[in-house]
Amino acid sequence: MQYPANKIEKFWSKVDRREPDACWEWRGARSEKGYGYYDGLRRFGAPRRTHRIAWELANNRHVPQGLIVCHHCDNPPCVNPDHLFVGTPADNMRDMCAKGRHKSAAMLRAKAALPPKPRIPRVHAEYCIKCGHHRTDDYMKPNGGVEFA
Repeated sequence: MQYPANKIEKFWSKVDRREPDACWEWRGARSEKGYGYYDGLRRFGAPRRTHRIAWELANNRHVPQGLIVCHHCDNPPCVNPDHLFVGTPADNMRDMCAKGRHKSAAMLRAKAALPPKPRIPRVHAEYCIKCGHHRTDDYMKPNGGVEFA
């Protein structure tokens, strides 16, 4: 994997490097969800997420096909290679659930804390909306209200 040295220097110049174990936050462009984007080291013509680039530079290889770069720190703008790992989307979901940051896990916890909802009986229409026929209680009787002699 070869990138021009000047492009690599420019990439790292946009990173707020702190102590080795702290998050190194991307200071450039970010997505709505906070992930950094950098177009100086494009692949397939599109800007790339900065945590992927940081992992590739630290490991001197591209992310294997079918795998993604995940954060141990759960901080989207972080590009510290020590905080990044490669895994499958399923690995990322397991990590998310184990840390309790999955939306449905939070919803389940919130739902468990609420009192149960009262059950409201269904209200049936008095007539058929399609044909306008008035309903009788015959449908509740055996044989649909038809009496046999």
